[in-house]
Amino acid sequence: MKYSNKYQQLVDSAKKFSNDIVDAHSYVLAMSSDYSQLSRAANDVNFAHNYSTAIQDLNNIIAEWDLKRPISKLKEVIDSFVSVIKTYDAAIITLEDKFKNLVRLPDRHNKGNVCNTLKKYIGNVGSVHFKDVENETKNGIPALLNLIDTLLGDFSKERADVMLNNEMANQLIDRLEEIKGWPDRYKKQEFVAKCESILFQVLQNPCKINPQADQNKLSAVKKGMEGFKQMFEKEIIENKKLLTELKNNNSRVWEHDYKNLSKMLNRESIAHLQYSPSELKNQYLSAKNDKSSFISDMENILSPRIKKKFSDRIDKLCNSCVTKDFAEKLKHDIETDKSDNVKKWLKWIGIGVGGAGAVILIINFYEYILIGALILGVVWFLLSIIFD
Repeated sequence: MKYSNKYQQLVDSAKKFSNDIVDAHSYVLAMSSDYSQLSRAANDVNFAHNYSTAIQDLNNIIAEWDLKRPISKLKEVIDSFVSVIKTYDAAIITLEDKFKNLVRLPDRHNKGNVCNTLKKYIGNVGSVHFKDVENETKNGIPALLNLIDTLLGDFSKERADVMLNNEMANQLIDRLEEIKGWPDRYKKQEFVAKCESILFQVLQNPCKINPQADQNKLSAVKKGMEGFKQMFEKEIIENKKLLTELKNNNSRVWEHDYKNLSKMLNRESIAHLQYSPSELKNQYLSAKNDKSSFISDMENILSPRIKKKFSDRIDKLCNSCVTKDFAEKLKHDIETDKSDNVKKWLKWIGIGVGGAGAVILIINFYEYILIGALILGVVWFLLSIIFD
C-alpha cells in the first residue's frame, strides 16, 4: 500500500507535469501568435513624416507593458496610435500642399508671416507628443487652415476688386471717348489727357495691394467727368432760355436767322453744341440789329403817303418774322412807286411852268416880280409833294 501510494503520487505528478507542459506549449503558441500580430502591426506603421517624439512615446508604452496583461490589449494601443497619427499625418500633408500654393503667391496680405508660421509648424511635427496629437488635429490644424483661408480670401477679394476696377476703368474710357467728340471748351483737351493718364495707369499697373486706392482714383475721375458734363448741360439750359426769348420775339429777326438760331439753340446732344451760349447770344443780338437797322433806314425815307399806301406790308415787316427777300421787295416797290410819282409830278410841273410863263408875259412889268414869286412858291410846294 505504501509503495502503491507513492506510485500513485508519482503518476499524478507525471500527469500534472504533462498537463503543465501542454498548457505551457499552448501559452507559448498564443504568445507567439500575439507577438506575431504585434510585429505585423508595428511593421505596418508607415507615415509621410517622422513623428519621432510620438513614436518614442509609443515605445515607452511598449517597454513598460505588463506582460501579465494580454498582448492583444497592447496591439489595440498600437492600432489606436496608428489611427490617430495617420489622421494627423493627412492633415499635415494638406497643410504642405496649401503651403506650396501659398509660396507662389505675391508677398501681400500678410502672406510672409502665414508662410513662416506654416513652415515652422510643419518642421516641428516630429517634436509633438502623442498625447497632444489629437488636440492638434482638432484645434491646431484648423487654426492654421483658417489662417490660410483668410489669406486666400484676401487674394480672392483683391482679384475681385481689381476686376471691378478694370471694368470701371474701361467704362470710363468709353465715356471719355464720348467726351472727345464734345466741343473744345472748358480746357477739354487738358481734361481728357489727365483722365486718360489715370485710367491707363489703373489698367496697366493696378495697385493690387490696395485696390481701394485705385477705386478712389476712379471715383475722382468719374466725378470729374460728371462735373465736366454738367457745364455743357448748363449750356443746354441757357440755350433753351434764349430759344424761348427768340420765339417770343421772332418778329425782331429775319426768318432765316430765326430758323438757324432755333436749330442751334434746340439741341439736346452735347456733341452738337457747336457754339457756346455767349456766341449764340451775340448771333441773336446781331440778327436783331440787322433787321432793326434795315427798318430804321427805311423809316427815314418813308413819307406819310408811302406809309399809308404800303401800311399792310410795312406792318408785316415790323411785326412778323419775314424773309429778307420780302423786305428787299418792299423797299424796291417803295422806291419804284416814288420814282413813278416823281415822273408824274414833273409832267404836271412842266405844264404848270409853261402856263405861268404865259401869264408873266401878259402882266405888266410892275406886277411881274410879285406874281413870279407866287408862282415859285407854288412850284416849291409841288416839288415837296413829288419827292415825298
